[in-house]
Amino acid sequence: MKRIRAMAGEIIELIIPGQPKAQKRHRTGKGGQRYDPSKADKGMLRRWMLKIKPATPIDYPVIIEIDAFFQTPTSWSEAKKERYEGKYRAKTPDSDNVEKIIFDSMNKYIVEDDKLIVDNHTRRFYSVKPCTHIRLRPAPFDSVAPEFEPKQKQIIP
Repeated sequence: MKRIRAMAGEIIELIIPGQPKAQKRHRTGKGGQRYDPSKADKGMLRRWMLKIKPATPIDYPVIIEIDAFFQTPTSWSEAKKERYEGKYRAKTPDSDNVEKIIFDSMNKYIVEDDKLIVDNHTRRFYSVKPCTHIRLRPAPFDSVAPEFEPKQKQIIP
């Protein structure tokens, strides 16, 4: 985890070790009750996010970058694993499902509402060390619509 001071706020970085998680579809259980099969994964992500949790959730537009490093298959030879290290992974889960579980975990916890995420970029890679690397930074105020008025005025050093 790393926090870097920026002109308009902080750049927050978090590295979550382990296979990246993806949002799963809601299911209907016995008796017709609907449930979220990703609930435990969201709880795990929130426990990791405790390290970067602000005193009050961020209430201004932010930009998020997500790099998801997925484990190379154990059946691959060492040479093949080495060839694929850091290469894009065009397989499931989809990028939007990787984003969605992270956005849902941040909602009302790191960010007041995930609608404040105005720009996002997600990349998926192969790696022998699986992890999820999240970078969060304030959107430049000159690029935000003039009707947006943050609840907390940001102090620029």
